[in-house]
Amino acid sequence: MATRKRLALALEVGEGELLAEVRRRLAHPISPIEVKSGEAPVHAVVWKGEDVDLTRLPLHLQRERHGAPYISSSLDFSTERETGRTNALPAQIVAPILVRDIFCASHEFF
Repeated sequence: MATRKRLALALEVGEGELLAEVRRRLAHPISPIEVKSGEAPVHAVVWKGEDVDLTRLPLHLQRERHGAPYISSSLDFSTERETGRTNALPAQIVAPILVRDIFCASHEFF
């Protein structure tokens, strides 16, 4: 959430009440509700074949300097044949295609 002010806003409390509210919520977690797969809202819209267009997803910029919206915490992994080194590849959504960012060695992420 980046700042105490933003977190307080998200939890609908003042900044001075933030710690107490977080403690209250941790002490009284909301139990999950199981929804049968066939009834789950996630299945309401299914795109297949030529209809698939990731730019139709309601994504936002994670940070003001990012060049395009992306799905947070999405990483593709690959292994270099010569070295066996694992690379992680974050993705960004641009125009009607999926554009990949730069390769980063796994130790840069983990």
